[in-house]
Amino acid sequence: KEPVIDTFRVHSAILCARCPYFQVALSNNWIKKDDDKFTFAKPNIFPKTFEVILRYLYGGTINLDRQGSSDLILLLEASDELCLNELCEYIQDCIITKPLKKHCYYKGPTIVVAKIKGKQELIGGYNPMYWTTSELPYSSSRTKNGFIFSAKRNDDNFQEEATVARIKYDYSHFTAYRGYPYLSFGFNNLSFHGRECHVRFSQSLCFFPRIK
Repeated sequence: KEPVIDTFRVHSAILCARCPYFQVALSNNWIKKDDDKFTFAKPNIFPKTFEVILRYLYGGTINLDRQGSSDLILLLEASDELCLNELCEYIQDCIITKPLKKHCYYKGPTIVVAKIKGKQELIGGYNPMYWTTSELPYSSSRTKNGFIFSAKRNDDNFQEEATVARIKYDYSHFTAYRGYPYLSFGFNNLSFHGRECHVRFSQSLCFFPRIK
């Protein structure tokens, strides 16, 4: 992307195999070879952004820990243009997770509230301690004062219906699974994974009554 311009020499076979956009763009119907090589310009993608995408296309994995918020937005735009749907979803989850780390971890008591897409419903919980990261697959902080809740609006009479579940046993915890952090109340009674919210209920788990 001008004014920053760079040249990449890559294998067209790998690009076509890994990226639907290049599978079409590098076909003989779209672009012609010059001296047995394709010359292809992407003036709307910054070189450093394209370099990250190339590493993903070649290696099948990507590490976004060192990418800033503006870099992630540029990467998301480029991935969307190149029809890399799986990468787009991963970047969107990362964009949500980064501020979660910044604003929630080690900040003391926290209330988490989320709106269910397409519904007049809120869901969330209160952690009276603090969220923490851990290298262990499961780590927990014990408390008796947390709760989770669900509140929804009835379309007929617009009256709020709310359910609050209190701790049945004396813990609620944060869980890190396979290196991907997410917030969890109880033993995954209520957990937030990027853009997704999961509710799990069992008589043997931490919060009662069930909220959904």
